[in-house]
Formats: sequence, structure tokens, C-alpha cells
Amino acid sequence: MKVLCGGTPKPLLAFMEDHEISSEARKYFSEHIYVSKVALIGSSSIARFMANLFIRFVRVPIPLKLFSDEVTALHWIEKK
Repeated sequence: MKVLCGGTPKPLLAFMEDHEISSEARKYFSEHIYVSKVALIGSSSIARFMANLFIRFVRVPIPLKLFSDEVTALHWIEKK
């Protein structure tokens, strides 16, 4: 991730549409995060439930917010 970002953390836009996130993936993400902020997009109730669990139980040292639509998420990501 560090190489992909050119050495500078970048914002991440992640779509959470009914995908299961394994405990290994959550652990790796929380330990190897190299982004400046994360906007999670979940329009289904299942995706929003999973994203809320992730936000509640995986503490990350960056801004992390859940959105129901891409336009609002992108607006938040673009804010400094």
C-alpha cells in the first residue's frame, strides 16, 4: 500500500456491499493501514451493519466514516 501511495497516505473509498470481512483482513487492515482517511459506503442494511461493527470494534488512528451514497462519501474524502 505504501508503494502504491507514493510514500504519502491517501484517502480510501471502500464499498461494503454484502461482502464478508474476515478477522484476518480486519486485523491486517488495523495494523498496516497506510491511508489518510476512510469513507465506507454501504447502501444495504447488511453492509451498513457490518460497517458499523467494523467502525465500533476496529480502532484505527484515522478518520473513518460510513456513508449510504458515493457522492456524499467523495465530498467528505475531498475535504482537507
